[in-house]
Amino acid sequence: MNPTIVQRLQQNPDKFTAIFYHVSWPSPGNDPMYFANTQENNARVNYYGVNTVPYSVIDGNYYKGHPNGWTMTTINNRYTMPSPAEIQLQHYLNAAQDSIFVNMLVIPTDLMSGSQLVAQNVIIEKHIHFNTPPGTNGEKDFYNVMKKMLPGAGGTYLPTPLSPGDYVILQYSWKLANVYDNNELAAVGFIQNNSSKEILQTANSSTAPIIPLYDNDGEILTLSNVASENCTGKITPIIRIRNNGSNPLSSITLKYRIENHPEQEYTWTGNIGFLQSKNITLPEYLFTPQNPSTLKIYIDKVNQLQDEYRKNDTLTFQLTDPKTVTTLLNLWIKTDNKPEEITWNIKTSDDSLVASGGPYTEANTLIKETITVESEHCYQFSLYDAGGNGLCCANGLGFFTLFDDKNITIVEGTTFGREVLAQFYSQSGVGIEDISTQNLFVIPNPAKHLAAINFNMTTMGKVTLNIYDMNGVRVSKTVSKIFPKGQQKLELNVEKMSSGIYLIEMIMPEQKVLRQRLIVL
Repeated sequence: MNPTIVQRLQQNPDKFTAIFYHVSWPSPGNDPMYFANTQENNARVNYYGVNTVPYSVIDGNYYKGHPNGWTMTTINNRYTMPSPAEIQLQHYLNAAQDSIFVNMLVIPTDLMSGSQLVAQNVIIEKHIHFNTPPGTNGEKDFYNVMKKMLPGAGGTYLPTPLSPGDYVILQYSWKLANVYDNNELAAVGFIQNNSSKEILQTANSSTAPIIPLYDNDGEILTLSNVASENCTGKITPIIRIRNNGSNPLSSITLKYRIENHPEQEYTWTGNIGFLQSKNITLPEYLFTPQNPSTLKIYIDKVNQLQDEYRKNDTLTFQLTDPKTVTTLLNLWIKTDNKPEEITWNIKTSDDSLVASGGPYTEANTLIKETITVESEHCYQFSLYDAGGNGLCCANGLGFFTLFDDKNITIVEGTTFGREVLAQFYSQSGVGIEDISTQNLFVIPNPAKHLAAINFNMTTMGKVTLNIYDMNGVRVSKTVSKIFPKGQQKLELNVEKMSSGIYLIEMIMPEQKVLRQRLIVL
């Protein structure tokens, strides 16, 4: 059926797009298209619940089943149904021909609402030819093969609601891997409702640039260099500005404040071309911490004129109270495949360096650091990844956790982009008894196969065991059991648990709670 679908596509390029995902069956090991990206092929197969091949899905939920169950009449009938959006899609390769870039412009033509609308961008290789069939079905030619989903299989959630007159620009890049012919690369973009799986609009890419909707139009993309907790009473925000307008951005006037504190203004001058972006460091802002509070940054003028599209001009960021911890801290870092990209430091509120570490040399290695800070001080912890992708994904899976000797977590994570910032307040002797590690030991820790949970019962009673991941999601069934008085041990099999940081929680008699970290390698 593949040649029939390809023929229909080639004869009707303006009516529908096509992406071919490959599976691991019925001939494992014989399909290089599947093994070029097993994770995202599997993700889409699971998303649609595919369990037989060949299999077709049209617009997510319009048709699902064997390819012989649809014809061009099916496509024509679906084609007449109105869509709530238009898509412009551009792709291009860099000068080195080792990376592909995609620009997607979504223009609503009707109201688009709901929290489950995602934009998907898929890099495809339009034609791959083999002299000898790589599989068992005799096919030598493969079309519109999925190579990479950007930024991943989950796509990008759209900032709904969107109305006519609104727009969204999304930009992606991918360093090429497992590509046979760069000249056959392109992109397919589509908007999908994850609740119903319906695809609302789709587009094939071209090399023609997307067309800006306005002349003078800037957008605040991201905020960095600001911790969500604050005890220092000062911030130096860095924002990333993109030019979405046809005119170069030669000046941008920005205003920012925290709650009812005085507003501060800053004007940047330079040159930012269409779809180019730049980091702008705003001058230091001083305030009295009264958390929770909101930082607001917005574009007041571009090119000394009012921005023509105001909906993407404002960024807000919530500030909360920092955690109060003891003066003895533990930093555990499991490096990924690029340990040389990781550095960290702890500084006082006046930017004096207290401790630092990295870059590291050993990949996939657990590093344990112990840091002592002074009491009654505000500190900031900073962890940086020079590669910009945290301890995750393309470079393997790592993680980090910063906690005190009473097991209070300051910050931890895996995926964090270029930086993680966290402020905390130190105080001698703080800690709450029910989150201590007293009488609770996990051996070995880190663990690969089996771990023993050792604890002491001061009286006979029921013990409840829970295990949570870093997101606070319980990952094991609750275990409740009566234990006698004395030293006890529970065995925990961690072989099927993903590598990462977990929290073991034991609810003891009289509701006393013991918690301990578990590292699974």
